[in-house]
Amino acid sequence: MNLSEATLSRLIQQGEGVSLEFKRKINHTRKIAKSIIAFANTIGGMLIVGVDDNGRIYGVDDEKYPADTIRKMAAQDCFPAVNCTISSLKLDGKYIILINVPESTNKPHYLLDRSTGPGPAFIRLGSKTIEASPVQISVMRQSKSPGVSIDYGDAERLLFDYLRQYGTIRFDKFVLLSGLSEEETSRRLGRLILIGMIRSVFVESKEYFTLA
Repeated sequence: MNLSEATLSRLIQQGEGVSLEFKRKINHTRKIAKSIIAFANTIGGMLIVGVDDNGRIYGVDDEKYPADTIRKMAAQDCFPAVNCTISSLKLDGKYIILINVPESTNKPHYLLDRSTGPGPAFIRLGSKTIEASPVQISVMRQSKSPGVSIDYGDAERLLFDYLRQYGTIRFDKFVLLSGLSEEETSRRLGRLILIGMIRSVFVESKEYFTLA
């Protein structure tokens, strides 16, 4: 992505959001990997290194070193590997690293532990990177299918009756209400989200489900 200094300045002034995040420097590569994974699992986005959370420009010491580190990270710490483009731009006399991450067609991506295998997945929620819930992971998996069918049985009837009466429901409450396994609950809620019958909302980082 080729950005002018003026365009980059405007982006930084807008502040962080669902598709934009700032990092002053690369201290912990796995934190950068989490952000890359979250962008890939959501709608894509850009990570700008050399800018702090308040939009102050600090730059990076070496315009090439972070890029090499990031390329290895996207290949080795993300599973499956995430494709991203890395470029640098001089702004106010300082080098800024731009990591552009497109929305992935191979979701979900996980943070890879090289000794134990795939770990948690992450998504963007506003300007935050959070761990993806089992339902969010189910949505990502099922979204790759050519068509989504719906199971409408006793569990779904109980769910919609509950939502009409109380407005929202937590995942663990629906597990108890339906008697389904957690895996099957995730699958069914994921399908209902995909076909637009319910949606997930977050209150203080806790996930609830409500009628769409």
